[in-house]
Order: sequence, then C-alpha cells, then structure tokens
Amino acid sequence: MEFKQKLLLIDGHALFHRAFHALPAMSNNEGFPTGAIFGFFSMLFKALADIKPTHALVCFDVPGATFRDKLAADYKATRKAAPDELTMQLPKVKEILGALEIPVYEKPGYEADDLLGIISHKTPKDVLNIIVTGDLDLLQLINNRTHVYRFKIGFSDIQVFDIDKMMEVYGLHPLQWVDYKAIRGDASDNIPGVPGIGEKGAMDLIKQFGSLEGVYEAVGRGSDKIKPGTMKKLIEGKTKAYLSYDLARIDQKNNLDFDFEKTKLGDYDQNKVADIFQRLGIRALISRMPPSSQKLTAAIPKQTEQKSNELIKTKKQALLAAYLLNPGLRDYETADWGNLAKQLQEQGLSKIYQEIEVPLIEVLERMEKRGVKLDLDWLNDLSVRLDSRIKQLIVQIQGLAGEEFNISSPLQLRQILFEKLRIPVESLKKTKKTKALSTGAAELEKLRGLHPIVDLIFEYRELTKLKSTYVDALPLLVSKKDSRLHTNYSQTVAATGRLSSANPNLQNIPIRTDLGNEVRKAFVAEKGKLLLSLDYSQIELRIAASLSGDPEMIRIFSNGVDFHTATAARIFNVKEPEVTPRQRRDAKTINFSVLYGVSAFGLSERSNMSRAEAGDHIKKYYEVFAKLKEYIDGVIQQAHKDGFVKNPLGRIRYFPDVHSPNWGLRSAAERAAVNMPIQSLAADILKMSMIEIDQKYKDDKDLDMILTVHDELVFEVKKDKETVYALELKNIMESVYKLEVPLVSEAKIGQNWSEMEKLF
Repeated sequence: MEFKQKLLLIDGHALFHRAFHALPAMSNNEGFPTGAIFGFFSMLFKALADIKPTHALVCFDVPGATFRDKLAADYKATRKAAPDELTMQLPKVKEILGALEIPVYEKPGYEADDLLGIISHKTPKDVLNIIVTGDLDLLQLINNRTHVYRFKIGFSDIQVFDIDKMMEVYGLHPLQWVDYKAIRGDASDNIPGVPGIGEKGAMDLIKQFGSLEGVYEAVGRGSDKIKPGTMKKLIEGKTKAYLSYDLARIDQKNNLDFDFEKTKLGDYDQNKVADIFQRLGIRALISRMPPSSQKLTAAIPKQTEQKSNELIKTKKQALLAAYLLNPGLRDYETADWGNLAKQLQEQGLSKIYQEIEVPLIEVLERMEKRGVKLDLDWLNDLSVRLDSRIKQLIVQIQGLAGEEFNISSPLQLRQILFEKLRIPVESLKKTKKTKALSTGAAELEKLRGLHPIVDLIFEYRELTKLKSTYVDALPLLVSKKDSRLHTNYSQTVAATGRLSSANPNLQNIPIRTDLGNEVRKAFVAEKGKLLLSLDYSQIELRIAASLSGDPEMIRIFSNGVDFHTATAARIFNVKEPEVTPRQRRDAKTINFSVLYGVSAFGLSERSNMSRAEAGDHIKKYYEVFAKLKEYIDGVIQQAHKDGFVKNPLGRIRYFPDVHSPNWGLRSAAERAAVNMPIQSLAADILKMSMIEIDQKYKDDKDLDMILTVHDELVFEVKKDKETVYALELKNIMESVYKLEVPLVSEAKIGQNWSEMEKLF
C-alpha cells in the first residue's frame, strides 16, 4: 500500500536521555548545559530530513507511578534519578518544539511508549506511522503501517524496521517481541524475565515454540526439546515470566485525546527557533532546521549596549567583570552592573579587564567564525574500525566471563568480577552511596594483572567513550555552510582564568594515547595550507621558578637543560646522562604533582611508587628546591589569612573552603590555592599572545589563528610561508611577558593536528 501521509512519532524520553549520555558535557557561555538539547534536535532534524513526514509529534514520560508500578513495586527501581543538568534542559526542549509547532503529548500514569502505541493505533488507516526511538521496546508495535526508525549507536547509525526487517535481524515477528522480553527480561527497567536464561536462550525458545504460552505448554507436557537445566529455570521462573510479559506489553487500546490534524507539519517562525539556538550557544543547529516559508530573514541581534558606565559597555563585558571579581561565581547575570567598574578599580582588576579580557572577546569571536576543517571520511572510517574492535572486545570479555552481560553496567560488572570470577578485592574502595565495591577507573587500575578481563574492560571503556564523545559526535557539529567545525570559547567558566570550549569541548580531546591522536588526525588544513602549532614548553614549571625565585630551578631553565632529566638526576643522585627513562618519567610526575599541591598519597596513586617512596621523593625534591617549598607554604598561609590568592597580574580567586573543618575540603582548597597563581598566569600569558598575534595578523589572508587548547595555539598557514610565520609567532609568544627564566615555545607543522613535524 502506498501511503500519502507519514506521521513521525518521536519517542521524546528515549531520544532526550540518549542525547544526554551520547555527547560530552556541553554548555553555553553562561554555563547552562546544552548537550541533551543539541543531541535531541540533531536526531530529530535528521529523522525529519530522512523521512520527510507530513505530520509529527513528540511523546514524553510524566513523573509519577504508572499501571506497571502497581504490577511490580520495584519496576524501574534500579534506575538512578536523572541528574539536574539533564532535567533542567527538558523545558528548553519543549520550548523549542513549541516554536517548531510540533505538538507534545504526555499524560500522568503513562510512559512515552504507551502514548506512542495508543496514537499509532488511532491514526487513520491511510497513514504510515514511523516511530523514532533509540530503544528496542517499541519493536512490538510494528505492523503493516507502523515502522520503527531506530538510532542504534550514536546519532548516525540508523536501523529502519518493518516486519520483514525484524524477521531478517531477529527471526521474530513483532507480535513475538513481548514473549521474548517476558523470558529475557530487561535489567534497565527491572523486568526480571526468567532468571538464568539470556538473550540467545530466550530467542531460541520463542522461535521454537512461537510464544510464551507455547513455551509453557511445552513445559507442561515435559517436552524433550527443552534442556533439563532450562526446563528447571522455566518452571521456577514462571510467575516472573508472566509478570514480565505484563510489564513489557504496550496496551494500544487505552484512551487518549488525540487529533491527527493537529500534528500536521506546516510553517513556523525560523527566526524564533534560531534565536533560541543562538542564546543556547548551539548555532550549528540553525543550518539544519526544517524548511519553512517563514525564512530566516535577520541576523541574530548582537549584545545590546549598557549605559551603566564607560568602562563596561556591553552585557558580555559585564558575564567578564563579574567573573573577574569572583571567578567562583556561576550566576553572573545577577551582578550589580552599576558598581562593577568601581569594584574592578578597588580590587586592582581594571588593567587585566581592559588589556586582556575585553580585547580577547573579538579575538575569540574571529576564531569561532573561522573554525577548523574536519576530515569526515577519516572520522567515518575510524568509527567503523572502532565499532569492529568494540564488538571483538564484547565477545572476548563475555567469553572470559562465561556469559553475556552489560559491560557498561557497574552492577553487572561487579557481579562478574567479584562474585563469579572472584578477583581479589582487598585493596578496593566502596562507593559512597551504595557501599558496593567500586568499578571506577581508579579502583579497576588496582586489578591490572590479576585477570586478563581487566585490561580488556579498560580498552572497551576507552574505545566506547572515544567513539561516542568525539568520533560520532564531531561530524554532527560541522556547519553545512562551510564544512568547518566552529567551537564556542568561554572566558568565564574556568576559575583559574583558563579558556574553555564547548560544542565540542576541545580541551578534553586525548593527547597522550594513540587513539586520541587518531581523532586529532581528523583536524586538517584546507587545500594549499598547513596547520602550524606553537606550544609553550613547560610554562607552569617556568612560572613556578620565577614566582618562587628558586635558584636551582632558575639555573636549570637558564642553562636550557631538560628540566625533568635535571630533576631526576638530583632526586635519584645520578648524573644527568645516566638518568633512565623510568627515572625521568617519575621526576616528571613529581614536578607537576608538586605544582598541584599533591601529597605523598596522591603521588603514589598516580604513579607506580609506593606511598613511602613517594614521601621520600617529595622530601628530597623540597631539599633540592627549598625556595619553591617556601613559596608553596607561603601561598597556603596567605589563603588561610585572606581567603583568596592573586597572581602577579592581579587576577583573584577565593578559597572559602580553606577554613572548612572537613579535612578533605580544606586540603583540596589548599591544593587549588597553590596552583592558582601559576596556572592563571600561564593562561594570561597565552591570552596576551593571542591578542598581540590577532592585532598583527587579523587581516593577513595567509595566516589564521583557528584553535587554542591549554598552552597551544594552532594556525592555518599558506604552504611555503610556514617557516617565516613560525619564527615571527615564536618571537611574539616568547617576549609577550617577562619571567625570571626564558619563555620557550615549540613550533610544529603538518597537514593534520596529529602528524606534525617539529620546526624548531
């Protein structure tokens, strides 16, 4: 039958939660989380573009009990409460759906699945229903005029199921899906199924006997086609099987006030929707909005000027003044604008505000507008390779476990590792909430070498996170207008003064792993150009030497010696040429640990040292660099005395927890206070370099500053001019601020961000 009308039924609950968990943490410049919003509308807009429906609606769950809770008090009891950063995004999703004029259906006592089932049953017979979801539960609704469009992995791997496709993939008819779930169960919803019978066993039983009733008819007559062990499980689990059937089944004949004509897609105000996306900092979605005769006619208005005083002219300059006055604050909107300029002057912050933060606004806006080119073919190929390896890992891990289980479930992983495989757990901590043995990375690290499954679990976690967070997510953020990635930089998120980025968060792309560098290969130069990277070398250690005035540190840096090697020689009492790679690695760990105020215990946790070794090394370190020790003690004393710490440029950060009676909070505040002047000055030096470089080259068509990550600046430069520009940029970066030791930047060049050769 040919359908003239198509109704898109969006499983809002499933897509919203999938979006939140599939993407890295995203937020706009005001700190409002946006990941679930971005992911939800990425999936919705893809489905609209692929299917081209005439009608659409969205269904959401409503908090509170449903009829299933009456059947089983522990239904979905194992699910954790949704985090605040997820729930606070839902009203915005509904606001945008309203602006798109797509109706939302929700009803107390009903889950989104139920509403989708009821509505698909009520639509006119000449309408094709397409249910958009990420879950498999809704496969039971498939019939001759209801299909399921399922996001399988991430946002790009799609499965479209009709009856034939279901038979091809699972060997089951949609009407058999609930029977299968009744035996298999569903741990995520606390649907028990028949204990001990897994996915394959449940599927084989339904294929052989047709239905749950058919299975138990065979059980009743003692069929020899059922293995004795399985027979025993079925007999003991009969009550749970029938309960599971009732919990899994969607009743399509319940009542719901539904008007099909109200779901018709029509014109909507594109400017209204674009304005919301603009305010949320997810501009990449604007180019993907569905068509409308009400075109996007006007550019999004710029920040309106404020007339509070001459120093602070715009709202953004005010989201900055308030931040400088108290970088630990999160609600900069409520700041008293009229007093901001006066407060900046009183706190000695006017200079850093006027000469660094305000000029940087335009620099970052230009960088955001330029963006960076991504090799989408490379990312797609990497996604396929990762998917293949992940599937191999699942088979290997489940093979070692002796059964199928959800590797991503802490509960099931604990059962496998500690109950079934009985891996020794004496050294493991327990979780604070449930008091169960932790399966977090730090605790699992202690189990390496005790069982081969542990290393495979680490690899599985790394690959799945990398795939979902970057490999599958980055292509969705690429602008269709120029095929470039445009991140959003923020000056008011990190309390230390460091720049942060969102959509995507470039600061978190792994740089110390082979797979992380595979992702960086996707960041490429345009044809005829190269990527040029300049990275400050050991800038925080150089700043520590300068601020502390430690003569030994200053001597090492002034002589141009590798600092980690020199440190190792002094700690381990060997000559510098005799330092081993292991000793240099340990010295490097100690160097950076000291800058973050890490204790002997903390150092042993992040290295292969015992706590006693770590304590001895730190003691020796402070004997060698005695003035650094005096400086660190002085910063901690100042934090206790004043409640705040400043860097040499006047940037301030408050530490109220240094007076906390809680030792953990107090220690954390002291560590942060030690690092604040060092890290914040490093951030300010980088910002000063960016401003000076932008002023000199902003109109130069052969050089564009396109990325900044930590202490690194990345440029797109015309081929054959890279050496000249690199020398000029290196000179700016090394002379922009005067320390007691030389500032050094290293230049690298390459076609992509990973495979770069050192210039000098």
